[in-house]
Order: sequence, then structure tokens, then C-alpha cells
Amino acid sequence: MTHPGPGGEGVAAALDPLARTLAADGYRLEVTRLEAAARRLVLTIAAGEGACAECLVPEELLCRLARERLSAAIPGAPWNVEFVLPGTAPVDA
Repeated sequence: MTHPGPGGEGVAAALDPLARTLAADGYRLEVTRLEAAARRLVLTIAAGEGACAECLVPEELLCRLARERLSAAIPGAPWNVEFVLPGTAPVDA
């Protein structure tokens, strides 16, 4: 999993279990934007060759799982998490 900028190491560590679960189904999780001070995060899930399309859970569940992991690892205000899923356009800057 990639992590851009300051604070990315803690975010990457918090989301590593989610990244490993997605990798088992052929997906790659990437941090595409991190605003650590604002606790805002955009994650992209990229489908690898042969990825299990039926295995990808709904975006709402992905967001909840990511927020729970982040809140447990990095206490404080809640995180705003957005996902860019395979076949969707990137989140605007």
C-alpha cells in the first residue's frame, strides 16, 4: 500500500489489514490523497488481473471498516474516508 506525505505511515499501518484482505481477492489499496490535519483520506481500490468482482464489498462497508481501523490506530476526531472503486472516476481535488 502506498502512502503519500506526512502522516501516511500511521495511516498505512492502520489500513494494512484491509489492504491484505483486498489483496487476497486480487485488489490493491492505495492512498491517493491524505489530508492528515483535516483527517480526510481518499483511497483507491484497483482491480488486478483476475480480481474477484463479487468479492468486493459495498463502498459503505469499506468506508466503515476504514474509519474503524483509523480511529483505533489514530485517536481523535472521526476520519472522512472516500473510496474510488474500480470502474469509477477519481474523486475531485
